[in-house]
Amino acid sequence: MEENATQNYQLGKKQSKSELVYNYLLDGIMSGVWDLGERINDKKVAEMLGINRLAVREALSRLIENDVVEQLHWKGYHVRSITQKDVMHIVDIRISLESLAMRQLLQKPEEHKLQYFSKMQETIKKQELYINNDDHVSYLEVDFHFHELLYEASENPLIGKIIGNFRIMTNLLRNVSMGKKPEDFREAAYISTKDHQELLDAMMGNDYMRAKKLLIIHLGKTFVENITKNLPILKE
Repeated sequence: MEENATQNYQLGKKQSKSELVYNYLLDGIMSGVWDLGERINDKKVAEMLGINRLAVREALSRLIENDVVEQLHWKGYHVRSITQKDVMHIVDIRISLESLAMRQLLQKPEEHKLQYFSKMQETIKKQELYINNDDHVSYLEVDFHFHELLYEASENPLIGKIIGNFRIMTNLLRNVSMGKKPEDFREAAYISTKDHQELLDAMMGNDYMRAKKLLIIHLGKTFVENITKNLPILKE
């Protein structure tokens, strides 16, 4: 699987070697080439991409800074394991910030709200389409875009900036929450899409308290339960 994944990365000419390796490793981690906690053999990666190990280690250092990879003494580089605390910390931050974004959105002029409600509804339609087409990659993109529209609609740049600081870990957790089996992915996708529709309906009804309650269920219950289901062994 790793060998097949290298083809597109060996063709790039404009990227620096370090940037090329960074994108290759990040895409591999996100797509499950390397599982959580699995070792990344920097020598093997260098050989497959036809570059020196220094460029690979520079890319791995960036991933360590992004809290995606960890370097273990005498054991090399590993995809960072996820703990129960990691999950809850990210969920708590997202609930707080997205609740704030919803409240600020609902205080905007009606024209502004309707513009973004329409965009969110279109995103939900795309989610349904990608579920029916079993297009998992496209589904994951639009699934998070629903939340990005919420940040954008609030017109509070700090919300998106703060969430952007742990975007990679959020995406990784979301991928884990969807499961690897097609039937698990489809079930999780249906639930997430249904949650989004109910959340949008509450916002369109200008019902902030209901929207916040639904957000807590969506992130604090459904999201966490799916992660626990698909990654049952979490460190404390």
